Amino acid sequence: MTTNIKYNKIDASPKIYENIVNSIRGLIETGELKKGERLPSERKLSDQFGVSRTAVREAIKSLNEIGVLDVQVGRGTFVSKDASTKLIDKMGLLMMMESVNTSDLHEVRQVLEIPIIRLAALNRKQKNIENLEKLLEEMKKNIDKPEVFIKADTNFHLELARATQNTVFYILINTIVTILQNAREFILQFDKEEYKKAIFYHGEILRYVTNEDSDGAELSMKAHLKHVGDTLEMTSKK
Repeated sequence: MTTNIKYNKIDASPKIYENIVNSIRGLIETGELKKGERLPSERKLSDQFGVSRTAVREAIKSLNEIGVLDVQVGRGTFVSKDASTKLIDKMGLLMMMESVNTSDLHEVRQVLEIPIIRLAALNRKQKNIENLEKLLEEMKKNIDKPEVFIKADTNFHLELARATQNTVFYILINTIVTILQNAREFILQFDKEEYKKAIFYHGEILRYVTNEDSDGAELSMKAHLKHVGDTLEMTSKK
C-alpha cells in the first residue's frame, strides 16, 4: 500500500535526476519510506516533485541499479528489502573482477575499524554492550566449531559498528567483513590457538568499550588487527 508521503518540489539543475535520487534516499533514511513499501507511480511522482517523468524514470533506474529500489514489472516500484545484501554482492563481484586480494580488504578494514571503535566507546548504548557480551560468550563456547566461531566474531565487529550509532559505518564494515570472511585465506587463519587469541583481543576491546575508554579501545583494536594482518600474511605464503 502506498502511503501519503509528501514529495517536495525538486530544484531544477543539469542533473535533476540526482536531486530526485537524493530526495528518495533521504525519505528512506529517515524512515518515512520503509522497506518493502511501494512508491507512487511515475506520473504521481512527476507531479509531486514538479519534474518530468523522464527525470523520475532516470532516478528510479539509478536507485534500482544500486539495489535501493526494486522495480517489479506489472506491480510497481518498491523500497528494497535487501539493499545491503545487493550492495555486498555487487562489491564482491567488482572486487573479484579487479583481482582485489584479502590484504587489500584488510587494509581498508584497518582504516574503518579505528574510527569505528573510538565512536563505539563514546556512543555505545547498554544494549550494544549486552549484545557484545553475548557474542563473546558465543565465541568462547564454539572454539571447536569454526563456522559458528567466525560468524560470532564477524557479528561482534558488526555490533561495534552499530554502537557508533552511525549507519554508514555499519554498511561499510558489513560489506568488507562479509567479503573477507568468505575468502579462503581468511578462513585458513583460524585454528584453536588463533581462536584463543581472538577471544583475548575481543575481551579487551569489550572491556574498554564498556568503560567508554576510546583510547584504550583503539589500542586494543590496533593490536587485534595487526595480529590478524600478520596471520593473513603468513597464511598467504603457505
